[in-house]
Amino acid sequence: MAEAAHLDLAVLALRTVESIPAMVAYWDADQRCVFANSAYRTLFMGGAKVVEDPRGMSMADALGPTYAEDLRFVRRVLAGETQVFERRIVQADGRVIQSRATYVPDIIGGRVTGFTAHEADLTEARDREAALARSSELLERTGALAKVGGAELDLRSGEVWWATEM
Repeated sequence: MAEAAHLDLAVLALRTVESIPAMVAYWDADQRCVFANSAYRTLFMGGAKVVEDPRGMSMADALGPTYAEDLRFVRRVLAGETQVFERRIVQADGRVIQSRATYVPDIIGGRVTGFTAHEADLTEARDREAALARSSELLERTGALAKVGGAELDLRSGEVWWATEM
């Protein structure tokens, strides 16, 4: 009974990871794909047709041009160091995605047997940050042209912030 419950848990865990929008993959120490959920496959293995079963696929083939930039992080994670880095991924359709990658080594018996890769799509957040920066710059320029300033008082802390002096 315990074995059947364990199997059910494993199947449930796999189904859960497969269905979530987070991009997750597992690579062995030879940089061969052991698992990549559908979101990860779409991000890296999309092209004209998403690879349905990437098992055994080399990381170089899966990541394409991104692999050359990732190689230093791959080497470090295979040496046992967790890696977190940001990058731009150009999709087959030309769309650019801003991503934060996290590579976590899987260490068994003191030896790295592979690593988990997680990608977080930062594109919308970066676009919002850029829009906010443009808006802030426009407001500052408009205030300078109009020769007006502004201030803000935080009632809790008593701190005052002044607009750039005109």
